[in-house]
This record gives sequence, C-alpha cells and structure tokens, in this order.
Amino acid sequence: MPHNEREIAESGVPISFKRKNHVTVRTSKFGGTSFNEPRIPIDSRIYICAGQIHFKDGTVMRANFEIIPTNKPILDESTVKVNIDQDWYWLDEQELYEKLDKIRNNLFPFKWTSDRPLDLELRGPYDVNFQL
Repeated sequence: MPHNEREIAESGVPISFKRKNHVTVRTSKFGGTSFNEPRIPIDSRIYICAGQIHFKDGTVMRANFEIIPTNKPILDESTVKVNIDQDWYWLDEQELYEKLDKIRNNLFPFKWTSDRPLDLELRGPYDVNFQL
C-alpha cells in the first residue's frame, strides 16, 4: 500500500520524504542530520537521498533511497521508494507495477542517480545488481 504524503501529514506519523536535492546523513537507526555540502563525499557513511531510478526499459522515476558512497557506490535496495502522483511505493509493491502498467521483470535491473552528485569522477547513473 503506497504512502500518501497528505495522509501521513494528517496522521502525524513520523515518515518523511526527501524533496529534489535533499540529502540527510544518517546518525542513528531512525535519525540523521541535514547535509548541505554541494557533493556527497566518499566516506562510507549512510546518506538518505532524493534522486532518480532509471529502469531497464527507459522509465525514469523520482525516488528516495539510502546509499553508501564508496568508489563503487552502494544503494540499499530495500530503502528505495518511487513517487507517482504524490504517492510513494516500495519496489516490492505489486500496485506500483499495476499503476505503471508495466511488467516487473522488464524493469530490472535498474540504475540510479542522486540529485546531489557524489564526489567521484565517474558520474551516474550507477548500476545496481538487484532482482526482485
């Protein structure tokens, strides 16, 4: 079931979603601090980012996810949420694929880019070795 931003705000549930270019560096299991530098450093900390998912069929979607920036950036696939019409869907939600009118297997593997660039020479989109 998708998360709707308006319903979350009305219910007071502490779930937040990153807007374009927002980045938080995780400081605990449930918290973090806003990150305002122009580039995400390659420091192996966990960053919660706004960005895009680039599916195999060419579909590009707004997304939120957690990354660990290393020389080969790591995306935590279990944290990926994509946005459709103000609703946020996890990648394992069948409703996402119904709404997109797409077959899940045609979309994976995907690539990703964070709105805020990583401090790497190599620019995204970055690969994800991931299959649902």
